Amino acid sequence: MFETDSLKANPYYLFIPLYTVIGMMGLSTWTVLDFKINSLLFLMLFVICMVCNIFLYKTYSFKKALLHIAITALIWISAEHTHRAEVFYCWLILLAVPPISFKDISKTVLVFNSAVLAIILTLTAAGVCPNIVFERLGWLDRYSFGFKDPNLFSAYILQICMALVYLRWKDFGTKDNLFLFAVFCLVTFFANSRTSAILVVLLIVLVNLTKFLLKNKLKINFVLANSMLVLCPLLSFIMAKLYCLGVPFALSLDGFMSYRLRNVCFCMTEYPVTLFGNLFRIWCDMQIMANLYGILFIRYGVIVFLLFITGFALLIRKTYFKKNLPLLILLIVTLVQAVSEQYFLMPYMNFAALAFAGLLNNKKQ
Repeated sequence: MFETDSLKANPYYLFIPLYTVIGMMGLSTWTVLDFKINSLLFLMLFVICMVCNIFLYKTYSFKKALLHIAITALIWISAEHTHRAEVFYCWLILLAVPPISFKDISKTVLVFNSAVLAIILTLTAAGVCPNIVFERLGWLDRYSFGFKDPNLFSAYILQICMALVYLRWKDFGTKDNLFLFAVFCLVTFFANSRTSAILVVLLIVLVNLTKFLLKNKLKINFVLANSMLVLCPLLSFIMAKLYCLGVPFALSLDGFMSYRLRNVCFCMTEYPVTLFGNLFRIWCDMQIMANLYGILFIRYGVIVFLLFITGFALLIRKTYFKKNLPLLILLIVTLVQAVSEQYFLMPYMNFAALAFAGLLNNKKQ
């Protein structure tokens, strides 16, 4: 989507592997590093990348630098007020992404994530990483495959699928569909991760409709992406409110979504709507939200929520004008994923977030 001099950027491709390694330290059971060490590694990587962006690649104009400083200050105030740093870390990483094309980012993610996944699965088979078994409904076994839980494994392999779709877009065909179907079976029958299973199906449907059936492909996906940007957060809060009111459909949907509506409902009731969010003192599991829109709006505040929505709207618009169909599809999947997961705040678990770097610091667009 956003291109630069590939020869000049090549040495900088280490950004994605390094960031993935640091992220994997928090996902795999094969690690002894705690959160503080991970945070220190993130900070060191950010400083190195920003120095390169400013002095080597010169991606910042004076006006852009002022804008980013202002946004950074707002996000920092929210982080200080809430005592939570996830959004702030995510923002720093997006600022630090090197000026390389999204295609190159996807290539690096596909190759490196596949290699890391193969290593973890090998270590799990060798007994180094435990394959933790979780139970659902008292009888259904869910396997973590060396990750901390099955949902993390499924979300990680979903990223490989998304990178594959982006890179194979022109030649996407039967073999690719079979691979995605195999992933669907894996995350459904072995990990039993319903969110990832639904997203894989959505990915298959969107890709095949766009590639083989739709006529006005670009405009339809553009409208769909903007619709999801409005509907996903709106329906998240409406369904949570219906749960609060005891509407039977919402109660049934909450059971399928593993109490996500209940938790958003509880937090909507327990905490006020504020500009810079709320300090959550976790004293029960109902305060733990997985819905990204609820997390941004209730925990981090109205300003961070509006920054997210505005940024996504600008990214969708930019992607449309660049006629980047596969990226539009990945953004749609990301918006739907945010209904039941917060992986956008961890770009190593949702690399589509790195597309924001094209709005932030790439000088050639």
